[in-house]
Amino acid sequence: MTLAFSSVGGSPGKATVDFFVKARSFGVAYNGITASAAIPEFIYRGPGTPIFLVGYDIPSAASYDWSSFPTAAVNNRTASWQEDLTTVDSPGRAAVGINPAGQANHDNKTFIAGALVGLAGAAILSAIQEALHASD
Repeated sequence: MTLAFSSVGGSPGKATVDFFVKARSFGVAYNGITASAAIPEFIYRGPGTPIFLVGYDIPSAASYDWSSFPTAAVNNRTASWQEDLTTVDSPGRAAVGINPAGQANHDNKTFIAGALVGLAGAAILSAIQEALHASD
């Protein structure tokens, strides 16, 4: 897409293009423990160094640790990433976030489930032993 630059009062020109995709889960996945967002490839041929901004609607986005590709802005509903384009091609990449509180909650539930399964197994073995003793 060719962009039309506008200048105001002799300052450098500015052009903005928004590409909105109306899809349920286009380029983003989240489950309360991990989240990932696709940052698409961007090719720019022209003067200057443009800024490429990508944003996604992610519930509880601020609770994720986005250390693989830090966010430019994040709140409880959205996360945005910004990349200054110094070359003509910005390769696509994925931003991955981990929710430490969600992960700890999931780990606790897994531990409790394992303990209950172990307890149930022990009760079954005890019942089998008692049944064998009763027939003696």
